[in-house]
Amino acid sequence: MTPRELRAELKARRRTMRRDLAVGRQELRERVRALRPADRGKRRRRLLLAALAALVLLLLILRDCRCDAAPAPAPPGQGPSVTRALPTRPAQPPPPIAGRVERVRRPGFVAPAPAARSWLDDFRLQVSARSPRLSECFRGSDSPGGLRWSCALSPSDGATSDHELTPLRGTVAVSPAQRACLVRALSSPAYHLRPGPDAPSAPLRVSMVIEF
Repeated sequence: MTPRELRAELKARRRTMRRDLAVGRQELRERVRALRPADRGKRRRRLLLAALAALVLLLLILRDCRCDAAPAPAPPGQGPSVTRALPTRPAQPPPPIAGRVERVRRPGFVAPAPAARSWLDDFRLQVSARSPRLSECFRGSDSPGGLRWSCALSPSDGATSDHELTPLRGTVAVSPAQRACLVRALSSPAYHLRPGPDAPSAPLRVSMVIEF
């Protein structure tokens, strides 16, 4: 709401309040005239007090309306004053550091020797090399999948036994023909491993995931 509309609304409220106040005074006068002479004095004082209280309340309302009015806009051409900050001088850079740093001799970098490949790493590499033979067992499959292969591996001679093939989630069960093909490809020929002195002499249970 603009200041002009607000002032117009306040004037309309004042005219309405004054008109209501005049009507109320007229009604009070008519009531006072209609009273009996004996009670006219007491009731007249009460009515006058009530009218006085209404007048005071009206004055308070009018005063609040004047306080709530929006301030008049500043005349054109007179904007808020702007204080310009004085330019400050740039700080002088610190003086350069004088001195000489002595050289520190450091030992040459010696690259660590790569860790020796264990017989278990050789086993995983040789299983990966049989991927073409393993893929032949899944020829004709509609969707890809995966199996968890578990077996007993002898590090000394590379022989495998006690094969277990478990389909992973979402993979169709392996048929007996596919299982026989997988066991042949995974067990024959035996793996060429180079077990160290710490390798177990008894067969060790190992497992791998085969994807197709």
